Amino acid sequence: LFAVDVNGAPVTHTVTSSASEADGRRMWAQFETLYPAGASTVISVSYVLSPTGYYPTASYSYIFATGAGWDGPIGSAELLVRLPYPVSSANIYPEQATHLRWGRPQYRGNEARWLRRRFEPTQADNFRVNVISPDRWLTLTAARRATTARNASAESWRMLGRAYEGVIESKYIIATHSLRFVQLMLDAYRQAVKRDPGSVPARLDTAEALMFCCATMFISKVTDDEIAAA
Repeated sequence: LFAVDVNGAPVTHTVTSSASEADGRRMWAQFETLYPAGASTVISVSYVLSPTGYYPTASYSYIFATGAGWDGPIGSAELLVRLPYPVSSANIYPEQATHLRWGRPQYRGNEARWLRRRFEPTQADNFRVNVISPDRWLTLTAARRATTARNASAESWRMLGRAYEGVIESKYIIATHSLRFVQLMLDAYRQAVKRDPGSVPARLDTAEALMFCCATMFISKVTDDEIAAA
């Protein structure tokens, strides 16, 4: 899905595709417009972008390098990421290369904002941001609320552990940005066992979580006795 407006009026476009061994098939949209001398031309483009990455993380990219062919540097570039809930560094974070170029975003309510001024774009200026999939984050938010009560049940704490487990990205090893959730997951499972030592589901989930940490080389406050007890 692609749409383009020039000075508020829709413009027709064509879509073509190209293929390469490195990138597979890519879709390109093309359109023509005039830039009258001495006048401002406002172009608005919208399209649907499918995420990449490994679930439960969704990665989105925006290419700035193509702006190198423009006359002069980019005057200003503002990137906004909006989610259906409050954003923070826990649920949205840029790639390291993006962070070095674009710096820390401003968080305001459901929005993260990056701003840069007057730069000649290169490949290093391309933007890539990661978002924890909304379905997993909403599940975690609900599970957190369920354990705020002083008399929260063992089952509520077990479900919180599973919710934390659901937002951890791991392929061979735990992704760096997910490390903050691992200890929280273990703490939640420990609370479940503490509140109901006889709960078989709580002990099974705890044991699986501990083995997961060992398999992914996560170093935590895990003892041999605790693994045996689980």
